[in-house]
Amino acid sequence: MIPIDIDMNLKKNMGEHSTIYYDIQGLVLRRGQPFSFTITFNQDLPVDKYNLSFIFKSQTWQNFPRVKIPLNGSSNGWSAKRLSTKDQENNCVYFQICSPCDATIGKYSLSLEVCPMNKDSINTHDLLVFQFHADIYILFNPWNKSDACGLLSADQITEYAFNEHGQIYLGSSEIPRSIPWYFGQFDRDVLLTALSLLNKTSLPTESRIDISLMLRLLASNICSDPGANDGIFPPSSDKPSSSHQENGYTSSPVILKQYLLSNGQSVQGGSGSNWQHAAVFCSLCRSLGIPSRIVTVYNATCEAQEKENINLHWNTGQRPIVVVNKKVTRPWYLWNECWMRRDDIPAQNSGWQVVDSSAIDYNTKIRRIGPCSVAALKSGSLTLKWDTPNIYNVLNANRSHWLVYPDGNKKLISTGQIQPHHDVHIDMEISQTLKLGDDLHIILKANNLSNEPRTLVVALKLIKLSSTLEIKPNSDKQHQDLHVAQSTNPAGINTSLQTPVQSSVQDFQLNVNERELNI
Repeated sequence: MIPIDIDMNLKKNMGEHSTIYYDIQGLVLRRGQPFSFTITFNQDLPVDKYNLSFIFKSQTWQNFPRVKIPLNGSSNGWSAKRLSTKDQENNCVYFQICSPCDATIGKYSLSLEVCPMNKDSINTHDLLVFQFHADIYILFNPWNKSDACGLLSADQITEYAFNEHGQIYLGSSEIPRSIPWYFGQFDRDVLLTALSLLNKTSLPTESRIDISLMLRLLASNICSDPGANDGIFPPSSDKPSSSHQENGYTSSPVILKQYLLSNGQSVQGGSGSNWQHAAVFCSLCRSLGIPSRIVTVYNATCEAQEKENINLHWNTGQRPIVVVNKKVTRPWYLWNECWMRRDDIPAQNSGWQVVDSSAIDYNTKIRRIGPCSVAALKSGSLTLKWDTPNIYNVLNANRSHWLVYPDGNKKLISTGQIQPHHDVHIDMEISQTLKLGDDLHIILKANNLSNEPRTLVVALKLIKLSSTLEIKPNSDKQHQDLHVAQSTNPAGINTSLQTPVQSSVQDFQLNVNERELNI
């Protein structure tokens, strides 16, 4: 009984698993979802004479036990069965395997074990093991509600797991500016980098399905620790003056390809900027199937190991005076939010989780903060893992405003905590099918979650973001990149050779006065 041909049905399986865009050799699957394949044997397969088992062995995690699945049986949530198809020859057998929704993600090898049934004792000479040549990649499944990364909205999956292009917002809260970025999560180098970073550690076996630990592993490898050179970016200073080191990159695949070519050594060209760290981390998460987004925090505290008091200085012309020290606020700071269900915290705190790959964990001295529940930050639940007090203090430092006279004397104007804005929830509804000449109708829905009256100052500003994007895989599942000249580049960075996108930003000043709404 020898297999003479194996058809993994790549196009069919990857189409059903929404992985057809991955530019990598092998079969890319999502956990908790069945896949099928066909094996042609050199003779008819008598079901009453042979026991068949399928063996999965992890190529990503060190010392991870193999999974052996008997035909028409199950093992640790994995199942395998023989499918009957019309007009099928007896030597051409159609099989189906389904992984559990909590299967450990990563790269696997697959083999078939054939064992005779009619012998009283089986020795190693009676076993026949046949290795499948195709690599199998099992990823998170945001479509499966039982998956820890399961999202309920198809629109959210499209935006936070499938969108390869995005805008990263810098500038200031008054005048934001955007930089186009190519995430390229379906690129071969992005997925291989994510798996290689997970392979660098040896976690206990029972911890390997914990997505929180996976995110902490990925985040800790974005920047090298001081004195090391094994992160994607070289070590970077935590001082505000060094938080924006331009190196010209606006594409994750370009960065990660260099990282792989250097055998896991940090890319050259500087330690990069905080926004580049967040963009690369977002690409790695999306490549594994984890919904992820980049969040810009304006006027965030630079260092928040403890509750900080920030001194802000103004001259008599009401212009800010820049004072460089460790406790001033950054004009902008970026981190990531990843969608996940966490079993180690109350259920209402699952959902979006903050992960910061640039900040330093002051307990371990490792560049990694989070994942931390966004819901916990809003409710002030600071005892929940991970690093919730650190992130909370970044958002809620005390500020003292000083008036500085020409002779150097200062006068305290005001002091107080930066007021969080989470107790008023605002939703904006706008039509997605506007045509030229149509009226623009915007509906704002404000929900006051506090026990006190709130006054909202509402002003409307319209920003036009234009982009040209086409993602159509050809027959070889390769991406068709559209390299175009950059006509308007708000960041002043050459992106034409790195990202297949054309972007422009235009502000429209609307003749609408501010409105105050009492709720």
